[in-house]
Amino acid sequence: MKVILALTLLFFIFFSSTFAQKSKHGSKTVSGVEIVNEYTSLVSDAAIGETTLEVVNSGLNTNGRFSGNLEEGDLLYIIQMQGVTIESADTGSFSWGEIIAYNNCGLHEYAEVSGVSNGTTIELSCPLRNNYQASGKVNVIRVPRYADLSIPLNQTLTGEAWNGNEGGVIVVEVEGDVTVEGEIEMDAKGFRGTEGSTNNNGGGLYAFNEYATTVHDIGALKGEGIAGYHTDYDTLGGRFGQGAAANAGGGGVSLNAGGGGGSNVGDISIYEGWGVPDRTSDPNYSTAWTLEGNKRSIGIDTVSSSGGGRGGYTLSDNSEDPLTLAPWEPAWGGNERRAAAAGLGGRPLEQSSERLFLGGGGGQGHGGSWDSAILSGDGLGGAGGSGGGMIIIKSYSSVLGTGTVRANGEDGKGGEGTFVTSFYGGGGAGAGGTIVVEANGTIAPIAINANGGAGGSVTNANIFAPNRLTGPGGGGAGGYVRTSSSGPIVNIEGGANGVMTDFGILEDKFEPNGATFGDTGIVVIQTVLPDPVLLAKNDTVCTGENAELSVLASNLNGSTIYWFDAAFGGNQIGEGLTFNLTNLQNDSTVYAGVCPGENRVAVLAKAVDQLTLKIDDNSQKLTCSGLPVEISATGNDFAWYPSTYIADTTLASVVITPYLSATELDTLLYYVQIEEGSCTALDSVSVVVVRKPLIQVPSELVSRGCQGELVDLSTGNSAGSGESITYLWNDGELSGLNVSVLFDQDKEMKITAIDDVYGCRDSNVFDITVSIVESEFIYADTCFGDETTFTSLASSNVGSLTSSEWFINELPMSGTDWNDSTGVRTFNPSGNYTVTHVSVNELNCVDTVTKIINIRELPNESLIIGSKNTCVNKEVSYSSVYRSDEGASLLWDLGNETSSILDSGTTTYDSLGVKTISLTVTDKHSCTNIIIDKVNVLEGPSANFNLPDTVTYGEVITSPQLDVSGVSGGAEFYWLSEEDTISTALLPKITADQDGEKCYTLTVVSPIGCEDTYNDCMLIEGEPIRLPNLFSPNGDGYNDALEVVNSEGKIISIEVFNRWGESVYKDDDYKNDWSGVSTAGRPLSTGTYFVVMKDVLKNDSESVNGFIYLTK
Repeated sequence: MKVILALTLLFFIFFSSTFAQKSKHGSKTVSGVEIVNEYTSLVSDAAIGETTLEVVNSGLNTNGRFSGNLEEGDLLYIIQMQGVTIESADTGSFSWGEIIAYNNCGLHEYAEVSGVSNGTTIELSCPLRNNYQASGKVNVIRVPRYADLSIPLNQTLTGEAWNGNEGGVIVVEVEGDVTVEGEIEMDAKGFRGTEGSTNNNGGGLYAFNEYATTVHDIGALKGEGIAGYHTDYDTLGGRFGQGAAANAGGGGVSLNAGGGGGSNVGDISIYEGWGVPDRTSDPNYSTAWTLEGNKRSIGIDTVSSSGGGRGGYTLSDNSEDPLTLAPWEPAWGGNERRAAAAGLGGRPLEQSSERLFLGGGGGQGHGGSWDSAILSGDGLGGAGGSGGGMIIIKSYSSVLGTGTVRANGEDGKGGEGTFVTSFYGGGGAGAGGTIVVEANGTIAPIAINANGGAGGSVTNANIFAPNRLTGPGGGGAGGYVRTSSSGPIVNIEGGANGVMTDFGILEDKFEPNGATFGDTGIVVIQTVLPDPVLLAKNDTVCTGENAELSVLASNLNGSTIYWFDAAFGGNQIGEGLTFNLTNLQNDSTVYAGVCPGENRVAVLAKAVDQLTLKIDDNSQKLTCSGLPVEISATGNDFAWYPSTYIADTTLASVVITPYLSATELDTLLYYVQIEEGSCTALDSVSVVVVRKPLIQVPSELVSRGCQGELVDLSTGNSAGSGESITYLWNDGELSGLNVSVLFDQDKEMKITAIDDVYGCRDSNVFDITVSIVESEFIYADTCFGDETTFTSLASSNVGSLTSSEWFINELPMSGTDWNDSTGVRTFNPSGNYTVTHVSVNELNCVDTVTKIINIRELPNESLIIGSKNTCVNKEVSYSSVYRSDEGASLLWDLGNETSSILDSGTTTYDSLGVKTISLTVTDKHSCTNIIIDKVNVLEGPSANFNLPDTVTYGEVITSPQLDVSGVSGGAEFYWLSEEDTISTALLPKITADQDGEKCYTLTVVSPIGCEDTYNDCMLIEGEPIRLPNLFSPNGDGYNDALEVVNSEGKIISIEVFNRWGESVYKDDDYKNDWSGVSTAGRPLSTGTYFVVMKDVLKNDSESVNGFIYLTK
């Protein structure tokens, strides 16, 4: 892609305070597929400076795309499409078709309509900037002037295709934003290819270097370009042949060569006619191009040409290798696969901001037959594709959206034939068109595509000649895109060449068969110069004088200023920066505009009656000294003099504030020079000034007092213009020389003296200051016996404090308990006292404050002792009513060398005697006292007793075996065995009721609750074995076996009998494991059984007999 940065003018010219008909067609939203332009063409030449166009149809609304016919204020876009001069002398030379002169081709401009004279005449507001030649196909396009333009998604804005006289271009002017979500499309609507041609080529000719001919068998049709079309080519050597007529693609030459692709702007210095060979898609291609280059002694194997792509080779019949056998060799048979007969690619056009072009049309592929009579016949080569059209978008704001703007070239067509004849030469493709997008704001990344079309491909479907090859079409060159910023995504690729598909000769070797790509187009980013600006310089003169109007102009960039008698249309009445109107009698407006341009600025010539330039009321004015008087005049510019007492002497209305003190009266004379433009007048007015009275205000000593007092005030005046003066206080609240004023608060007093003769007055203000004494003191509530400090906070806003006195219970504070210098007093006793503080300032203003103070009692609540009498090591509890969580601080001295800071607790004593407990407590008010109590520690009881070491089961133990001689001091006795109390007597009876060791505990409690405990044990021998009442051998895991009581450590013999006396079970060393099964192994039934047991180890023991109930 070739990108060029340039600096260019805007298409439109901007003014401040301008008249234009931008936005006259309102807002536009495209629906479906819409065309918004109307087209006509010039019928007579138009020269630079002319303001009239002669056209086919001046109404420019044939299709009803506007609300009415063309009218003043409408916008036209004029562009000459063709009309260049080309080299045509030698039809056998490569130079045939080369551009000698562009003439007026591609020149373009906007023009605003001033009127429509008749059905074929259009009047322009500005002279033409360019010459236009009607024979060069001058396109005159009506341009819609939108406020904003929206192309929604899936909607299309398009234009009419170029028809040889008009069309091919979209132009829109938008004052606001252009939003493109859908597409703006002019594909294949530029210069025409050869689609629809009925030209059939004959066969059998062996032609080359036939650049222009009138013989259709020799060559195929050329495409259309800026040099014209077929009838134009007939006057220049012929419409057939391989030569490129300017940017049009050449036709293929006999036999069956491909057509060349069209072109747009490009690098004219590197044009060779062979386009851009594809050397990279397949490594074999370079080999094939080298064979051609060597054969023809050209650089096609290494050098690419600008412009359109070249068509492919002529027909061949034999199966040869294209990578070893060069083209134009007899071994190929047929027409020898010649390159020199291929249609040339269109020539590149010189890129310039002054000229714009449609994409060139592609040349036709050659058609015709080489066969014998049975296969012969004329064919129709593939049609050349049309070039892309032109799109011009101008936004005074921004271009937004994500849609597409495209003017792509059309693909070339493949050659046509029957199933027994070859497909003929492929058509060349159309070139990409021209797209211009300019915006004063930004351009969003919309897609802009002006790509060349692809060359026509050909396929050999001839079953009788499978080795036959023909030439594909060349690709179209990329188009031309110009934008005002780099925002859009631009594609201007050259179109690909067509390919030859056959039965295997070229496959994977050289499918292009001599056809090439078109060259890449050009992108230009043209930054915008500052817009031309015109500022009107109006003129105002006296009626009958001459007015000179002018404009201040900047950024003209070569433009010319013209003067008109109407905002739109009208007549051109002058030229240049100035314009004169003679003997002006009335206000007149003329309009200056820049050509080229479509906007005008109004310039006003104002005629002023000199008699109207005067002071509005110049009668004598009377005012008091220091009071303003306003004087107004009619006009535009003013100069008042003298400037005494005037703040700004240039205003239409001035305020004069004179001052007078030495004399009673004075007269002042003022003049004003009034100008409106160049019309001038002089007027005057007199002002009489009267001196006003001067007010005397009370002195500061008088204006101060205590709050609530009634104070006498007086005033007077030192000068005035009359003898009678009226005095008002605070605008009439009080009046007279002397008044009594209540000093209730600080305030401003105003005194006004009014001259009863002239009504002049003077006012003065003074401040009344109210003195306020605020008596205040602080102190801290204290405890009985502590010192209390009183601190005065008295204040006076005016005047200092002079005295401060203290009273207690309405009596002056005095005596040894009061220190007047420090404000400290010790109170006795505790309780509430009334303290009063009196403060006086130097103005004898007084204030008193009284407060009740509290002298608190010391903490003295008795201690709470658990027991005042106790024993050694017995816990004694202590507490008080004072708690730390309520703000108290405690310190206990427990009388046993221990202390505590807790609210409560317990302690013990290890010695006899009276113990002192003291509590130092500080309550929540910080009052501190020591509280004392006593505890008497006494001797405790004794619980010593003795049991015998061994006794017999069932034996009763009492004195003397139970020895309680060691028990003393008891009031209560508690005997325990295995934690069960068995007696509360001093000497109980104890029964040996279980086998083994058994222990007893005695607790003795004294009358004051002191205790002593003692423990002793004895061994009980001989507890017999015994049976339970029943057992249940049912397998539930509970009581499933017969367990003999007291059988541990013993050998037990057992025998069980049923109710008939039969022995059912017997065991001499029973282990408590019989589960109700007989010795024979049979489970016994539910019932009562007789059991005989004996302790075997106890020789003298008797058997133990009893019944047991067995249940399931």
